[in-house]
Amino acid sequence: MSKAPALIGAGAMLQALFGAWAVKRGVGQPLLLSEPRDLARFLALGAGFACVISPTVGSLVLYLSDAVDAARVAAN
Repeated sequence: MSKAPALIGAGAMLQALFGAWAVKRGVGQPLLLSEPRDLARFLALGAGFACVISPTVGSLVLYLSDAVDAARVAAN
């Protein structure tokens, strides 16, 4: 049985965990988003950097399990 679905799910979990950690560390607590600087940090960390983790893990897992070839991975 393939472990690819579980690994892709783990990538989604890592994305959520990293996003929460990065926002807490970068923006601080309590999360008010009342200053433009705080809002920019929240968007950069939570919507920017964190959102590339799951697609990267998913594409890598599919490539390593020979489900897609290198040309299709690069297109994703």
